[in-house]
Amino acid sequence: MISVTGVVVSVKVWIGTMVTPTDQELYVWFIPHILSDIAERRTDSGEYLPRGQRRWILIDRLRRRVFVHGDYVCYQNEQFHDSDSEYRLAMAVAAAEMIEQERLGGARGSNTKACLHVAQALLNSGCERLKRRFLRSDQDTEAEDNVGTPRKSSEPPFLRLSDTIRRQVNRYRRRHSDWRGNFEFQVALFRSNQFRDSEWYREADEDYLQWSGDFEKRQEFEWFEAMKIVAMARLYQDQHKFDRAITIYRKAILFARKALMNEEFRRVVLLWLRSSVKACLRETRSLADPVYSGPRISVQLNGREVTTHL
Repeated sequence: MISVTGVVVSVKVWIGTMVTPTDQELYVWFIPHILSDIAERRTDSGEYLPRGQRRWILIDRLRRRVFVHGDYVCYQNEQFHDSDSEYRLAMAVAAAEMIEQERLGGARGSNTKACLHVAQALLNSGCERLKRRFLRSDQDTEAEDNVGTPRKSSEPPFLRLSDTIRRQVNRYRRRHSDWRGNFEFQVALFRSNQFRDSEWYREADEDYLQWSGDFEKRQEFEWFEAMKIVAMARLYQDQHKFDRAITIYRKAILFARKALMNEEFRRVVLLWLRSSVKACLRETRSLADPVYSGPRISVQLNGREVTTHL
């Protein structure tokens, strides 16, 4: 679930030698992380389109795809039709179950406790769009609750919300038999991004230098193939090694100028990279990816340029 400049890419997870917290600590931290964002089908300006018009819009008389995206992820396939909210809930509940199974000494009762845990975490989340979606769902489906006696309206909100969470997670698991594999991947990815020691950084730096030396010899490439350089620049920026980050961002700008890509997309990427350089000069954190739903690649076909939304 990673996106750099609005493009979902396959990312090699640099695990290396890490500072490894206990599993319980990891799961406790993972839950608010997975509940800190939500991807929804919205336009570049954040608008929700009416029913029947959710997948395509006209901009300058051109038909453009409306992707499911959040602040840090953009899905350019139909894995999620409206949002990834149920997916996020399923990942959070799986982590909470691991916590409860350790505490209870077994699986019995862990799902109920986990849903209560996630309900409270959801109410504490800083992602207002995520909270609104599930609080609305809680109200809309209260009359249809089939998991037991309906909660009284006087009970704390997280108790009623936990019923909604349990229902939606059970539905997601029935529809997606691979949910455990997805959970293990997301936890491993979270661990690799959050818990690193000096050896991890040394190996990542060596890997980047080898990749960069080989990549610079290429005469022709598409932008998504150069994305690793952006990840490395962000890595240095987040370590407050701003001079090093600026050097790499400026190299990324050169790559973006040379890459095979749609010119409007190139303009968006270059603007974002230059803004990232300015953020380093101000010694601030890395910027969120820009949201862009237009064509990304330009190719020559029979002597004329054709754009594609790949």
